[in-house]
Parts: sequence; structure tokens; C-alpha cells
Amino acid sequence: DHRDLHSFPTRRSSDLVENTMRYQKYYDKHSDYTTDNVVIYVEIGLDNEFYTDPVEITNYNDVDALVNKYHKLPSKYEADDLITLSKEYSSRGHKIKKVASKPLMKMIDAAREDGINLLVISGYRTESTQSGLYNYSVKKNGVEHALLYSAKPGYSEHQLGLAVDLNDTEERFDQTKEYKWLKANSYKYGLDRKSVV
Repeated sequence: DHRDLHSFPTRRSSDLVENTMRYQKYYDKHSDYTTDNVVIYVEIGLDNEFYTDPVEITNYNDVDALVNKYHKLPSKYEADDLITLSKEYSSRGHKIKKVASKPLMKMIDAAREDGINLLVISGYRTESTQSGLYNYSVKKNGVEHALLYSAKPGYSEHQLGLAVDLNDTEERFDQTKEYKWLKANSYKYGLDRKSVV
């Protein structure tokens, strides 16, 4: 069951050969993915190694800006329009962009009404803070672990001011009732659980 190279759609006809080859190569490694997923993952660069040939974003003021190990912020980027979350929502008065604060607080309030306790334990990070966290992860866990589970400075959604970490727990967060609630409800507030866990 080998898919035809031309069954994968492309954005522009000039990209046909290059993208089709990338789609096919990625599909060959991930044959359990749907055609749509293959296209999406290749288009956002997941077929490349982390931090190789990253794209520097220019839409960093947009709520849908994509920052990850393939899309980086400009050097020395500092988010603006930040607000400090009250102790009701954040353990240490963490900051987040104003545009994300209201949906986040509404979601936390709704969770509480359902008996779920959510609290922001990490929010906006400066480039310097992200650098320190990444270097600490390298020192504590090694480079390979840091590359998978941390982000180099300039590659973290936290630097946008649009991502938060919730709840400090000794157990795996994806095994908690809080995670299950987020999975079922975060979309109702315009938030994806990847950006809030």
C-alpha cells in the first residue's frame, strides 16, 4: 500500500517536486499518519532535525504565531503588552500577554466550577530566562534530553507570552484529572492544551 507521490497536495506548483518528495519521505517513515497530517507536519518543518534551517518569524505579535524548534523569534525579542496574573491564577504572579489572559482566566474559573484546580506555575520568559532553563536542563539531564524536552532561547512559546505551564505535580501530568479536563475543555476558551501544560 504505497501512496502515489502525486496524491499529496502542495501550496504552489513551483513547490510540487520538492514538497512531494518531502511528503513521500516523511510518509515512508510515518505510514500510520493520514495524508493531511503528513502535509501539515512537512509544511511546518517536522521532517527536519531540530534547530536545522529554522525560519525566523515576523508575525510574533499575532496570537497564532508559531514558535518551536523549527520557527524562531528574532534575537533579543521581548514581548510587550504583558499583564501580571493575580495570585488567584498564578503561584508567583507570572506574566502573560493581555490577549491570552482573559481566556486563560475564564478557563481556570470554569475548571474550578468543575472541581478542578489549575494554577499557572510558569508564564512569559525572557530570552535570558529561557537560556538559563535550557542550560540547566543540559547540565542536569544532558544535551539529548534538553533538545527533546526543553527549548533553546528564541525557540520557546513562553517567550511570546502566549504559553503557560500549569500545576506542579509529582505524577505525570497526562495521568491527572486536571489534564483530562484540559483535554476535554481547553478548546472552548481558544486555547490548545499544548500551550497550557
